Amino acid sequence: MERKTYFVDIILPLPVPGVFTYRVPFEFNDWISPGVRVVVQFGRRKIYAGLVKELHERIPENYTPKYILAILDSEPVVYEKQFALWKWISDYYLAPLGAVMNAALPTAFKLSSESRLLLNPDFVPGEITLNEKEAAILVSLQNNDAISLSQAAEISDQKKVFPIIKGLIEKGVVLMEEELQDKYKAKKQSFVQLEEVYLEEENMRGLFEELEKKAFKQLEILMGYMHLAQIAGKSNAVIRKKALLAKIENGAAALKSLEKKGVFKVFEQQVSRLISLAKSKEVEDIVLSPAQNNAFIEIQDVLKEKTTCLLHGITGSGKTEIYIKAMAQAVAQGKQVLYLLPEIALTSQIVNRLRVYFGEKVGVYHSRYNIHERVEIWNRVLKEKEGEMSYQIILTARSGIFLPFKNLGLIIVDEEHDSSYKQFDPAPRYHARDIDFFNGKDKGSFG
Repeated sequence: MERKTYFVDIILPLPVPGVFTYRVPFEFNDWISPGVRVVVQFGRRKIYAGLVKELHERIPENYTPKYILAILDSEPVVYEKQFALWKWISDYYLAPLGAVMNAALPTAFKLSSESRLLLNPDFVPGEITLNEKEAAILVSLQNNDAISLSQAAEISDQKKVFPIIKGLIEKGVVLMEEELQDKYKAKKQSFVQLEEVYLEEENMRGLFEELEKKAFKQLEILMGYMHLAQIAGKSNAVIRKKALLAKIENGAAALKSLEKKGVFKVFEQQVSRLISLAKSKEVEDIVLSPAQNNAFIEIQDVLKEKTTCLLHGITGSGKTEIYIKAMAQAVAQGKQVLYLLPEIALTSQIVNRLRVYFGEKVGVYHSRYNIHERVEIWNRVLKEKEGEMSYQIILTARSGIFLPFKNLGLIIVDEEHDSSYKQFDPAPRYHARDIDFFNGKDKGSFG
């Protein structure tokens, strides 16, 4: 069977116009799809993680495209709706698509390469004369597999290190290569679980008798595990290793011995950095005043038409209660909600208030989160169906407009006149409220 030759149009995280076409190696045919990140070479040396915008079979006419080097994702991190939004922003604000991508994606998704210096395997010491700064870099490379350009600058005590590196390359002393830097690191924790064979009472009794005679510390670990498992409500519950060892002095060696004996299995598992809060069990339903109820009814009529409306009210007039009612309606329909606030208004008070009603369905996305937390929020929004790892309501400032909602049903822009919704630098220079008008055309939005 003849294999198809595919090409991909890729957006690179650079302020350059248009997309760039690369060829897909045959072995990637079954894995490539729009919205996944791929590793490509751009220019003579640099390597980037770009986004596949389109997969097609059109052969470029005037040049031979390079191959993509790797696929970074097993499923898309961006979907067609986001690409359509990026295209509108690019056209409306006259910004390169790569600049829009840079603004939209969490920093950890935008991988680029870092140059490293390696010792040339053909270099023969003593045959070439080196100055003091070149010699210092050589000594470092003889003791390390590779060094970065910043390390070379520090070693040579020279801010402008490129002339020195150029000289070393020309003399055949070093080679320069590009290494892709992955900025996101999944958080992992160690867990302990009792092997199923010891769920049988006879086997557990025999284990206790054995440990009582000659391994009291191991017995202490076993009893500690059973106590935590009882609290968890399952005989072979998965228990955090840190929690198990917390009150047992020097217990790590004993746990290791039990693992070798096949009593416990110890394993690492990815965990979230995000805090999940359960919905309050005693929360009372919001009762709207006649004026609030009239406004809510009018908003419902507007949202049925999937258009936009303005809710006007002074501070303290009860707009938030109307928001919560509208959110509850959207959530009940299985829809996602985007709730934009000015950065200064994104306080723990409003977050906690919404979590009282919606619990762990509420996520927050703002500049105070680190790059790892932003990736995890992005991935939770990306989940199509409600579940343990998904968010249905996102509270966010300006940057949240780019989150990859797949089932967005309601957009709320609080204090829509606030100047903090404008992005001035760097490009694209956009207004989040106007982008939400575009986003809300077929969904329903108000502010």
